[in-house]
Amino acid sequence: MNVCPNCGNPLKVVPTRKEISTSSVTFGTKNSGLGAVLSLLIPGLGQIYAGRIGRGLIFLFLVVPMTVIIGLFLWFLFLPLFLPLAFWIWNIYDAYNICNQYNRSLLATGSPPW
Repeated sequence: MNVCPNCGNPLKVVPTRKEISTSSVTFGTKNSGLGAVLSLLIPGLGQIYAGRIGRGLIFLFLVVPMTVIIGLFLWFLFLPLFLPLAFWIWNIYDAYNICNQYNRSLLATGSPPW
């Protein structure tokens, strides 16, 4: 059962407001679509937007150099191009899911999960 983050009383319905307030700190929800678009433009940026900075930096420092190296030195092979493309697609999917996890945790507990 969920409880009100302000008074602690049991809730009959899960809160659906865009923002949940705990004490004097207010946390806003994250837009999953924006997280996915940010990761489409720059790998890892969607994860950073969702608050998972370390995870976003890993994507950034893996996908971008891998794509550049393969593009420069192995451009004649199609198969090596699949690896950075797969990472990039997974990066977009991951950013979308992380934003959803963040929002679910925020609505359930009133505070960000990380």
